[in-house]
Amino acid sequence: MILKLINSAFFPFVSIKNFLYDKGLLRQVKSKFLVVSVGNISFGGTGKTTFIIHLSKKLLERNIRPLVLSKGYRRKSDETIIFPHEGVEPNVESIGDEMFLIYSKLDIPFAVSNRKYEAIEKIDNNFNPDVILIDDGFQHRKLYRDIDIVLIDNATPNTILREPIKNIDRADVVLIEENTNIDLGRYKGNFELFTFRRFIKKFYGISKKILNIENLSEGKVVLVSGIGNNKGFLNSMKKYFKNIVSHLEFKDHHYYTSNDINKIVLKTKKLNADVIVTTEKDFVKLIRFKEIFECNNINLITSEVDLEIDQEDRLIEMICTEIFQRRTK
Repeated sequence: MILKLINSAFFPFVSIKNFLYDKGLLRQVKSKFLVVSVGNISFGGTGKTTFIIHLSKKLLERNIRPLVLSKGYRRKSDETIIFPHEGVEPNVESIGDEMFLIYSKLDIPFAVSNRKYEAIEKIDNNFNPDVILIDDGFQHRKLYRDIDIVLIDNATPNTILREPIKNIDRADVVLIEENTNIDLGRYKGNFELFTFRRFIKKFYGISKKILNIENLSEGKVVLVSGIGNNKGFLNSMKKYFKNIVSHLEFKDHHYYTSNDINKIVLKTKKLNADVIVTTEKDFVKLIRFKEIFECNNINLITSEVDLEIDQEDRLIEMICTEIFQRRTK
């Protein structure tokens, strides 16, 4: 009931904005490169960052050069940053945790801007990608996109929405997580529909060495997470760890302070645990305190999550076809 009230109060403003863009009354900024938006319709995480990393790797395997453009949500800088660029050394505070995670995993150019459309001119003038991947772009109508991809996960039906579900009719591609309780057959869009599953590819620690989780599954474990779906993280970790003694939850995109770390360490020691498991997005922020964890004989570990997408080759081929058509013009 509360979710419906919040959504009904918010949706009229979204509808007005979408109407103005649909009728061409608001101008869009267009790049000279192919633009693929990756977004969602709900607040919180639906796997956008994981999908962008996954998609980028698949494109690179086909010699397709992607560039990622992100807002860098809750970063501590208002500066538009493009990389690689002389004098630019990315860090988690300047580009945000999600973009830093992408940067740490992929050797590709990226741009971070509070207003994504303002970065397009810099990208067009400084880079030559085959495709620009827009992180969280579905509601960013100011920026024109050639392909709109929307992700819907299991949590979407029970969370606050950024716009009505029926608005997925704007999408070209919809990826829905397996066993999500939404009947997309009710909606009239001409989108291509794919089903995905999330799975843990590996666990690793500060040294980045892959860990045999069976050696840790019996001991006491403390979870630490500051993401959009902390409950989902807890549920996924229950499959791997039998003795989770505490789950310390923080708000999404939380930046950990020394005071936070002291509380986390004290809680862990008090419970006689020696393993802290966190998300990759939190890991890139917690790792700067690695000396504290090591001094207290606490293993800080995380898991790399990946996606399995049904008929994935068809999805990649859709994007590649658009790119090759542009190359031949």
